[in-house]
Formats: sequence, structure tokens, C-alpha cells
Amino acid sequence: MLVILPLGEINANHKNNLGIVQIVDLQGNPIIPSFDVKSKIVSSEESIVQIIHDAVIPSGISYAVFPIETTGAVGNSVISASAKGVIGTEDEISTSSSLTQLKIFASGLDELIPVDQPVEIKLFIDDENTESIAGALIKIETDGNSLVDPGIVRTGPDGSAVIRLTATNGPSISLNLIATADGYSEGKDTLTINVDAPDKTLSAVDLQLPEWIVYVIIAAILLIGVLVILFLKKSKAPLEEEWEEEEI
Repeated sequence: MLVILPLGEINANHKNNLGIVQIVDLQGNPIIPSFDVKSKIVSSEESIVQIIHDAVIPSGISYAVFPIETTGAVGNSVISASAKGVIGTEDEISTSSSLTQLKIFASGLDELIPVDQPVEIKLFIDDENTESIAGALIKIETDGNSLVDPGIVRTGPDGSAVIRLTATNGPSISLNLIATADGYSEGKDTLTINVDAPDKTLSAVDLQLPEWIVYVIIAAILLIGVLVILFLKKSKAPLEEEWEEEEI
């Protein structure tokens, strides 16, 4: 019998691993049984590595897959496999603490989002093995051109969370995303989003002036225009008198 482990060293925080048990002859050649063969697989250190289920090698196939679960502890364990009428085997496996970095993904975004209208964005948190991370915290920081609700959110069982984003200015906004979870290194990413914001004309709001001052300025401009017209009319009258005197 032969036991094949995923790696000689596995991540102590990555619980889902798979091993293979296979029936072989003394030269290592596969033996295909004509009936189901139930194997017994045990771990010498269950505080480090646990084998939850024994594997049954079905008839017509020389091997079967069995799950290997880690506990988060670092150390070594010997995995032994045996079956009735078959020479048993064993192999050593080690666990190490290597924190994987969290990855942040977003979905539900169009190429352009409208201004002053809330849109829903779904954020996903995975580890480096593309495993979804439930219970991770995501902190969202804006650049001052948008509003986010909520500013901190926790992922659900599928590793996702939903936020509502309202762009207040354009033509683009950016969000700084920070993800944290126990047993993982912090993940960071910046999300840049284009905004369909119309061009704004100059107004009292842009100038940060009271509205009544704008009306005063407009009235002053009109008054200046009237004075200019009156001045031109007065200056024209003496000029016409001079022309009349010259003709006489």
C-alpha cells in the first residue's frame, strides 16, 4: 500500500487538504482490486493533523482520496495507512505557520456610475488559495468624493459583503479597501470608479457666496451698463453741435 500526501509541508491554517491511498505491489505498480477495500488511515499527532474519515478503495480502481485537516498547530505527524491483506505504509507530514494574504475583489460595478445616486457593490475576500474567507472585516476609505454605507463591513459565510456607494463628484472616485481576518495577513487594494457627472456651471455654491450677493453683483453690472449708455448719449450731443457750427 502507498500513501501520497499533498506536500511534505502544509499550511497549518489551511484546513482542507487531500491525500491519496493506493494499493501497489512490492515494485510500486498499482493493483486493481475486484472488490471494495476499506483502508484504515490514522495520524500519530491528532493535535496537529487529523484524519476524519477512512478511505474505501472501490473495485476496479487502485486508489481513493481521503481528507486531511489541520488544527492550526505547528509540528510533525506520521500518516499511516493499512488494509486487510495488504502491507501497510506510512509517511511524515509537517505543518508550518505561513500566513496567507487576503485578496479583495469587487462585482456589480458598471463602467460608469451615476452621480448622487446610491449603487450597491459586492466585495469578496479570498485567500491566496482562492478560498472564500468568512468573517473578514473590510474597512472602506473614500477620497472625499463619495459616501459609503457602511464604512466597515464583515463578510458572510460565502466571503462576501455588500456596501452602498454614492458618488458626489466626478469624473472618477477611488476607494481604499483594507481587509483583515484572524490567521491572515492584511489585504489592501484601491478601487477606482468612473463617474457620469455632468459639467457644473459657475454658481453661488461654487463661489461659496450668499445668494443675495450674486443679485447685487448682477444689478451693479446692469447699472454700469446704463451709465455707459447715458455717458455716450451726452458725449454725442456736443459733438453734433460742433458739426452744425462748422457747416454754417
